[in-house]
Amino acid sequence: MNSIDPHRPSPRGGRRRLAALLIAAFLPLAAAAPAAAQYRLAGGDRIRVTVLGAVELSGETEVDIDGYVRLPVFGSVEAVGRDVAELEQALRDAVAGRVYKRVGADGAPIFASVEPDDVFASVALYRPVYVTGAVTRGGGAVVFRPGMTARAAIASVGGIGEQTTNEDIRRAAPRLRGEERTLAYEIGRLVAELWRLDAELAEIAEPEPPQDARVPLRTEVFDALLAAQRANLKTSVATTAERRAYFAAALEQVNQRIEILRAQRQNQVAAAEFDAEEQERVETLFQRGVVPVSRLLDTRRAQLLSSSRLLETDNNLERVLLEKVRIESDEKLYEEDRVRLIYDATTQARARLEAALARLAAVREELSVTGELVLELDGAQERTAILNVYRGAEILPDIGPELALEPGDIVEVVVELLDPTAEIR
Repeated sequence: MNSIDPHRPSPRGGRRRLAALLIAAFLPLAAAAPAAAQYRLAGGDRIRVTVLGAVELSGETEVDIDGYVRLPVFGSVEAVGRDVAELEQALRDAVAGRVYKRVGADGAPIFASVEPDDVFASVALYRPVYVTGAVTRGGGAVVFRPGMTARAAIASVGGIGEQTTNEDIRRAAPRLRGEERTLAYEIGRLVAELWRLDAELAEIAEPEPPQDARVPLRTEVFDALLAAQRANLKTSVATTAERRAYFAAALEQVNQRIEILRAQRQNQVAAAEFDAEEQERVETLFQRGVVPVSRLLDTRRAQLLSSSRLLETDNNLERVLLEKVRIESDEKLYEEDRVRLIYDATTQARARLEAALARLAAVREELSVTGELVLELDGAQERTAILNVYRGAEILPDIGPELALEPGDIVEVVVELLDPTAEIR
């Protein structure tokens, strides 16, 4: 008998202590996160979910435009407005008591569950910060780093364009117009892609064209984008139909083999029972001396043969039944992966669409003031840079270059002319 050391920690307890140590090790990094871990998640943040002992459930996903993270087994969990700890608890609540199926190394299905305490969440990548206005390299999206200040964000795009001249602004206008056209095309492409993804998810082969007022393209250009996505949809629908037909044919073939083997087994059971009765009858006659020993041996060989055939049929039937389970499991995994891939692609496309729309609005705002800046700079001797930071729908008051930014903030640098008659304060 093997003795069990009562002081030896269990494997699960060891894993949890290891996870606790890892989390404790990263607490200083978490403290550097925006707003001292009080940061509220928003669309576009990328979340890393770790499930101890279940690599297939661990991974990264983005908070989608609806404010949810969507993961296998966990389902859809609301993330917007929550901090990381609240999201982690929501994920644990979502997975509590759930059982999921995975395929073992031998291809057989395995049913498993997740302990809520084994689920951990963290931010893999924050939404970017956007810098716009009078900066050297024209601004744009800046990867957010915990502790980033407005000064650091501006420096990452080359700093304030202190030497901006009338000619610089005139040269900026064509660049902005080119970026506007590029963004307009990208927005149209993303709207068309989302239209195709929605049709794939709903399994609609001929969906109605989208009516989206946000598409800043001519009708013929947008129609060409829709045509390309319609071709992709047709290919996807054909591939899905082909894959499903394969599973249906495989299952039909397996079911036919099962039916044949079951019928064969029924006949063999009847034959085995007949041979057993025959052997019993011949043994009785042999004991009476009515039949020779050769007859007795023949009946015994017949019974052994029928029993062997029945055993072989049972083994074949068991293998075919396992093959059916494997095919059904593969079919389910295919459907789950298909839906998951569509969800992931949709989430990413929506995030890119929102970013493109925000950038297009900023570019158009820059274009609207370019002409005014050209006029104001003529004859100007001194200028000053004004810093504005937009957080959501609000502009932050009383800010400075050392302001700690949060993901999604928009930093605007505005160059204004100094009134030479104004009192210097």
